[in-house]
Amino acid sequence: MDKISERARRLQALFGDIAKNVAPNTNVIQRERKITVLSWLSATGLGWMNNKKGPLNNIVEHFEQQGIAIREQAVSQRFDPHAVEFFKQMIAKSCRLLVDNNTEVLPKQPQ
Repeated sequence: MDKISERARRLQALFGDIAKNVAPNTNVIQRERKITVLSWLSATGLGWMNNKKGPLNNIVEHFEQQGIAIREQAVSQRFDPHAVEFFKQMIAKSCRLLVDNNTEVLPKQPQ
């Protein structure tokens, strides 16, 4: 399998089964009604991908693209210690999953 296909498979696992397994351990989503762990992960990740200091309405827009109506206040309330722990675990898992031990390291640039 080529590197691109392998990375795509790993990303699918990260945004699929891995996120579903991390969520119950962190209580990030206590009741799946409108928002699932996958909709939360994609809305927050994509909502801030292009604008890391962007307002909450970036996240709200991504929820709306998924067909989920939610207000900024409701999104804000979800950023609690459970969300922090969820993101910490997801970042750690993504680093282990997506970084190959045998990838080429770029040479240091002269300063």
